[in-house]
Amino acid sequence: MKRPMVAILVLLLMQCVVGVALLFMGSNRQMMPDVKQLSLGTIVADVVALLACLWLFRESIYQTPPIRKASFPWWHNVVALFACMLGTLALDLLSELLDLPNTLFEQTIEMCTYPLGIVAIALVAPIAEEVIFRWGIMRHLLRSEQSTGMAILLSALAFGLIHMNPVQIFFATAMGVLLGLLYWKSGSLLIPCILHIVNNSVACLQAYIMGDEIRTFNLVEYVGGAAVAWTLITILSLICISTMYWYASRKDV
Repeated sequence: MKRPMVAILVLLLMQCVVGVALLFMGSNRQMMPDVKQLSLGTIVADVVALLACLWLFRESIYQTPPIRKASFPWWHNVVALFACMLGTLALDLLSELLDLPNTLFEQTIEMCTYPLGIVAIALVAPIAEEVIFRWGIMRHLLRSEQSTGMAILLSALAFGLIHMNPVQIFFATAMGVLLGLLYWKSGSLLIPCILHIVNNSVACLQAYIMGDEIRTFNLVEYVGGAAVAWTLITILSLICISTMYWYASRKDV
């Protein structure tokens, strides 16, 4: 577990270093960074953590082979991706119903309206996080003879906790399980990266299109209220869970 812990500590350290640097670079009297500084700092932190992960989990340190690629039809991955997207919609609705605090809401909205911020959230962060948590930590746990379920769960928990934001901890942990299943079964980092990029891109696109209205937008009200939201959550969750069970049980051909 040493290398996964080091990878997490490196990511935390980079977030702290960039956070402190941005605090002193603040462009107003409250010493708060502007959106350009915040976006650039996020990219720097993610890229440095990604490079550190590539070194920590380099192939030459292992005796066992890497996670193998699946040999079942490609459309199985497409079906699983679509099911996971439905699952993320259910998680969005559930997050609102649980009314979990979002301590980074304003910073995220600001970044989603700025081109460099969109690149940071929708492209750099998903790729860096998938390399760190799936390619690095989860694959390391699998090679260390952890059970598949435990490797997926531990990497998902680490993925959720690293966000340090109540609503993101819940959402990211649950999504981390889906991302882990996609990586384990497909054997390709591309598949979870696609889901992660699509999820973040949709959030950015929504904020960019809606502008200030995003601050008062409520998805639960938009779909018709709490009763409808709970019904949708149940249906979408059942579709996602049953499809992922089917996906996980696919045999190589």
